[in-house]
Amino acid sequence: MDQLALKINKRELAIAAILFIAIIALIIRANSFSIALRMAGLNSNYVRIIEHDFGTNDEEFKVIETSSKDSKITLSIVTKNRLGFWKVSSFRGDDTVDPHFTSIAWIKGGGSKRFSSTEDSVFENEWHYAYCGDNAIKEIKFLPGQIPENVTVNIQQGGSKFWIHVISFADPGVLNRFDVKAILEENKCIPIDTK
Repeated sequence: MDQLALKINKRELAIAAILFIAIIALIIRANSFSIALRMAGLNSNYVRIIEHDFGTNDEEFKVIETSSKDSKITLSIVTKNRLGFWKVSSFRGDDTVDPHFTSIAWIKGGGSKRFSSTEDSVFENEWHYAYCGDNAIKEIKFLPGQIPENVTVNIQQGGSKFWIHVISFADPGVLNRFDVKAILEENKCIPIDTK
């Protein structure tokens, strides 16, 4: 009888342990976004989601604005793996360069096109750049001719804080020559960096 009771107790203990581990794993998974940010040294208490989408490989990702102990403006790309856990893929923000302005970039598949079934498909990418700052001195605007062809710009602004999302469907070199910070300084939207 004692051996039977011992076997039942071991079985009950194993089931309880499995349930406990499963509950802990679910709690960690539910909080993995905040945990990933804290592990990367980013502020999980202030998160502004700029973009929430799926990448070319169907991996869910978020582009966020937050802060860190080294930078008051930090842009980060956070991705979710197949098990549902988030990780910080990259982040950018450095007070030694410019404490009021930072940027980050990412690529998404933009689809394919062809005219006839005998032609090879042309695959296109979307080239994304996000710029974030907190030193606007007037409404952010681009003048005619400052935005290159095949480039889309979305501006969000609240007082001195701003966010600019730039998308190009053309050659990525176009965006390398599109210096958003220099244009904002030229348009007197932000103070000129004297460093």
